[in-house]
Amino acid sequence: MSRDRLRLAAVSLGLLAFALRIVVAFWWQPLTWSLDSLALGIGLYAVGMITAAVLPFGGYWLLTRRYRLPRAFPVQDGRFVARSNPILFGLWSILLLYFAGGMVPARRVPNEYVLRLNTDPLPLFLVAATLVAALVVIGVALPFLLGLGSSWARTAY
Repeated sequence: MSRDRLRLAAVSLGLLAFALRIVVAFWWQPLTWSLDSLALGIGLYAVGMITAAVLPFGGYWLLTRRYRLPRAFPVQDGRFVARSNPILFGLWSILLLYFAGGMVPARRVPNEYVLRLNTDPLPLFLVAATLVAALVVIGVALPFLLGLGSSWARTAY
């Protein structure tokens, strides 16, 4: 698989991690509240959180397990030239979006086993600003990592 496809797969798997974390928070966690056993509820919640993390990271591991870094770096103008590592970018993208899914503000509906989106302006603004910052970091880093950002990154191998 090419570097560009690995990076795009990382962003899409990061969005999957974001969506799974939302599903755990708004659907799976309220289901565990109605259980009589506290240990069973905590255990099932932990299973949901672990599943939301393992599925995207496991999918990315399956995509990158055959990817190998070059054994030697070419020398141009007396300097070593090394392309960026798509594996590290992918892991950080998935992790960042996984954490962003946990930042969505929610509140419990009184006397019910339901979570709803907290519509207070301050938490929504903070979450929106954090998500925009995360997407800007990914958006700014992605062109440089794809080799479109500068002349030194466009060298052909």
